[in-house]
Amino acid sequence: MGQKICLVTEELAGFGASGGIGAAFLELAIVMAKHGYDVDLIFAPLSPLDAETKRELYVGLGAHRIAVRLVELDKFVWDTQPVENRSYGITRYLLECGVRYDVIHFNDYKGGTCKTPFFAAQIGIGA
Repeated sequence: MGQKICLVTEELAGFGASGGIGAAFLELAIVMAKHGYDVDLIFAPLSPLDAETKRELYVGLGAHRIAVRLVELDKFVWDTQPVENRSYGITRYLLECGVRYDVIHFNDYKGGTCKTPFFAAQIGIGA
């Protein structure tokens, strides 16, 4: 396998509310996996996914050799809507999942995860 890549997003095309960022992250994950990268997709959707959607997510992306990790932010913060809380929750998830990544890629659209790289750098997770 190639480098261990982590893509972090709150939008993913076909799985809950999504726009261009969701489409871009889905295609990026598929293309990277196709080219030999070991891709984990950390997905922190803005709204809960039903059981059928979760199943489709795991099966659909699993067929491309993409590991999906759904983050339940309410395990880490009491209010999951503010940007800072979402960023902190994702940072805590990355710390607790115990996986060492060569690259962690975030989008900063809407600010949903934009503070996470700062938090991650401060505590030494990622390459």
